[in-house]
Amino acid sequence: MIKTLFKISWRNLWKNKSFTLINIIGLAIGMAACLLIYTYIRFELSYDKFNSNVDRIYRLSADIKLPKETLRESYSASAMAYQLAQDMPEIEDFMRLSPTSLLVLKDNNKYQESRTFYADSSLFSVFDLPLIKGDANTALKDPFSVVLSASTAKKYFGEEDPIGKTLHIMQDAKPIKVTGVMADMPLASSFQADLFVSIGTYGKIFKFPVNDMWANFTNVSFLLLKRGTDVDQLANKLPGFLKQRVPQELKESNMSFTLHLEPLKDIYLRSDRISHDNFQTGNQNNVYIFSIIAFFILLIAAINFINLTTAKAVERSKEVGIRKVAGAHRAQLIMQFLAEGLIVSVSAYLVSLLLGQLFLPAFNALAGKEIAHTVFEHSNHLVLLLAVAFSVGLLAGLYPAIVLSSFKPAGALKGRYISSSNGIRLRKTLVVAQFTISIALITITMIVYNQLHFMRNKSLGFDKKQTLVVETRFDTQQEAFKTALSDIPAVKGASQSNSIPGAISNMFYTELENSNGDMQAGTIDQYVIDYEFISQYGMSIMAGRNFSKDFGDDTTTRILINEAAVHNLGYTNNDDVIGKKFKFNTKGKVGQIIGVVKNFNFQSLRQDIKPLSMALGKGNFSNYISIKLQGNDLSATMKTIEDRWKQTIPNRPFNYFFADEYVDQQYKAEVQFGKLFLSFTMFAIFISCLGLLALTAYSALQRQKEIGIRKVLGASITTIVKLLSADFLKPVFIALFISTPIVWFAMNTWLSNFAYHIDVEWWIFALGGALAIVIAFITISFHSIRAAIIKPVTSLRDE
Repeated sequence: MIKTLFKISWRNLWKNKSFTLINIIGLAIGMAACLLIYTYIRFELSYDKFNSNVDRIYRLSADIKLPKETLRESYSASAMAYQLAQDMPEIEDFMRLSPTSLLVLKDNNKYQESRTFYADSSLFSVFDLPLIKGDANTALKDPFSVVLSASTAKKYFGEEDPIGKTLHIMQDAKPIKVTGVMADMPLASSFQADLFVSIGTYGKIFKFPVNDMWANFTNVSFLLLKRGTDVDQLANKLPGFLKQRVPQELKESNMSFTLHLEPLKDIYLRSDRISHDNFQTGNQNNVYIFSIIAFFILLIAAINFINLTTAKAVERSKEVGIRKVAGAHRAQLIMQFLAEGLIVSVSAYLVSLLLGQLFLPAFNALAGKEIAHTVFEHSNHLVLLLAVAFSVGLLAGLYPAIVLSSFKPAGALKGRYISSSNGIRLRKTLVVAQFTISIALITITMIVYNQLHFMRNKSLGFDKKQTLVVETRFDTQQEAFKTALSDIPAVKGASQSNSIPGAISNMFYTELENSNGDMQAGTIDQYVIDYEFISQYGMSIMAGRNFSKDFGDDTTTRILINEAAVHNLGYTNNDDVIGKKFKFNTKGKVGQIIGVVKNFNFQSLRQDIKPLSMALGKGNFSNYISIKLQGNDLSATMKTIEDRWKQTIPNRPFNYFFADEYVDQQYKAEVQFGKLFLSFTMFAIFISCLGLLALTAYSALQRQKEIGIRKVLGASITTIVKLLSADFLKPVFIALFISTPIVWFAMNTWLSNFAYHIDVEWWIFALGGALAIVIAFITISFHSIRAAIIKPVTSLRDE
């Protein structure tokens, strides 16, 4: 019986190949989109889960409380984790990471390794980073030892065994011994590294007592807790620990700390703390948004199936009548239609796997990372999708099956079928749902892209155009390189600095005289610059003066601050802060504030402009040289600049970028989100168009005789097309009314993540609705025009 049932169903589907193909394509695209979204969500949720101890690893984060603000850092001072491990029996082990960019020399080759960390020897006992070669217990124990990733080891040594071999680091070519080779880090790791250098190396090079440093927040610290530890109880002991351990000189300052334990498994998606170099962060809201999109796309596909099948009801009414006269029971008819639904949904499932695999490379490119090599990597979600396919086939086929099997034999054999009011209401409801989803997705896409355009084009308070930035990494020959640029005609100017807008700036403990005359202590972002930096980046001095070679003290005891710092100190007028005192660190010299720089966005537009100080550098202070270019022959200019680099700094690679592109990189995550959202919106709209096509076909079939009578009475083709098209305007307006408040609330919530953002204005919703109308009209035009040009004699013929 089952064999016969599926054989008859297959013949019916094959007979109506176009109908079947549209159904399969619609469902397949919907399921393929869901498969890709599910793969993306699974990847995002898998970050750091490769660690077997992930449930016991916690990041030690610090709140730095200042008189005017609290900084929520993901870093902690290097002494904190070390001292905690000594005092707290609940801690099994600890590990600290300090990100850096390291110059590595091998023979005549030079590499600037940006994915480098100084790390404790406990790295491999806390994290699951298997060593291919070397001893995990001792690999990072001694100073001047390094562990390389497999790909980095191959880059340096080819097929040779690197263990015991020597590399040289930094400008003075300090020797460092390779003590281990680890497997390349998993992509789903919140931090990425190619080299781990022993933290003892850091202490030896910079002469710092790493385990006793309480004020340098340069480490990301992780604690491995013992099994069964009550995390809340341990967290409650942290204030007492700080009270006992923090040095007295820090207690006497106007700065205090609060420590927090963040689960490793929550860091990537759920942490709201400042992220730093080599650490990746995701967005939990994006996971929710894409989950909703996947559901909506699948819902649209199911709606299409119902509408398409119902649209064919009129054509199959005689078939149903004959089967009923021949003795078929209603249950048998329902089983047949459900079988057809299952055949279509399972066929769509198989096609969706092929489409998913076909689109996966493009999807990886849109996501900006390789979320999967193949859609067949995880069999569990393929089984889940198959279950979804069966459910969609059964649920989407259930309503048409019940409706079609309820035809009266007499009416069915005469070719008459009048829908029930419930059926009409359901179809209209489904169409409104389709339009609501489509308009919402169109509108959201427009808002996302408007926000991206706003961020890329907003005046940031500095000039980033035609600025080439070369990484000098504090090289001793940086001044010589800058001087060598002066006779290049296309070089308008050059400036040195330790940071640039868009890059992470250093933070220093500083005391500044506030409006009450007190020395206000805290940490403040600081740029170390030269005389040309302010003018080259087009920044404005609002009060006081810029640094000048006419004043010798500018290099030692003078600083500039921005307007945000002026406000933070309690002054209402920029001029009032000129001449006020400052002091860097607790033992620094007392100096004066000589100028106020107009606020500029030196960080992402997600954040408000924070207080900033600028000091005049001397010696090899520069991390970057910013070169202002002019002229059109960029390639020739770049070649000349590179030649000057090789002449003056031959032992360092020529690494560079353009300032405007670098600033845009801050919004890489939003750009990728926008591209992914646009792609799935197009999927949803395409599937919706298939549904509209079906609805138009259904409407044209139902009103075939009406159209014939109207044509006999003199109605033109244009009039009939307008008549058929008018039915689709009501669902659009209803859908626009429903989607507007939902989208308005959702996008205002999303935009609240940005300190600077666009306003959600009414015209965006109007344009979204207009686009939906245009798309709907283009879609329905085919069947509307086709129905309108049919000869009346054909429309009115009954037999």
